[in-house]
Amino acid sequence: MAHFDILNDRSIYPTVVQLQAGDGGTQHAITVVGQLIFDSNCVRALPLALETLHHCCSSDEKKEPFAESFMHIALRKERRQNKKNWKN
Repeated sequence: MAHFDILNDRSIYPTVVQLQAGDGGTQHAITVVGQLIFDSNCVRALPLALETLHHCCSSDEKKEPFAESFMHIALRKERRQNKKNWKN
């Protein structure tokens, strides 16, 4: 994806996003499905919101904002129609 707007480009297909914090750090990834964020550091899904993205970029020791203008990488695999001779 050349440009990905994490807050507005929603999909039923999981999107793996490597976030970039305000300090340039890219050590954390999340998965976004629809309006939910799945973060391995949390016991339940979180709402997709800017405040949540700031939380995902922070740690217990240091608060870092989400770099709103940039995601390090975002990957989404969308299902396409199978050809007639292909098996699922």
